[in-house]
Amino acid sequence: MRVYTYIVLPIFLVLGSFSIANAAVHTIFTTVEAVSVTSDNSFGGCMAKLSESPSENLPSCGEDWVTFSCTGEFTDMARGYKMLDQAQLAFISQKSVILRVRDDLSHDGYCFSERINVSN
Repeated sequence: MRVYTYIVLPIFLVLGSFSIANAAVHTIFTTVEAVSVTSDNSFGGCMAKLSESPSENLPSCGEDWVTFSCTGEFTDMARGYKMLDQAQLAFISQKSVILRVRDDLSHDGYCFSERINVSN
């Protein structure tokens, strides 16, 4: 019991004193109005413009656009481009999308969409 009191308890007290910032995550039901791919790393390399701005519910996000981080910073590059492919599919077919957007990860002020689903 002494080991717990003198060693383990102080470790828990120290670790418990750190606050971990929680990311705000919002699910958006919207349509894609445009897609963008850059030749450099700006905006994470690829983006989608939405008819509903993520900044309406996540004020720290830029207006209208989300990034899929095709540069590979927040996901691997292949997955980023696959998410862009889904946005292009929705744009061309005029289908709705469901995106899960985080405000703690952003490129040049535009928040990262960690998920995209194309729906009817």
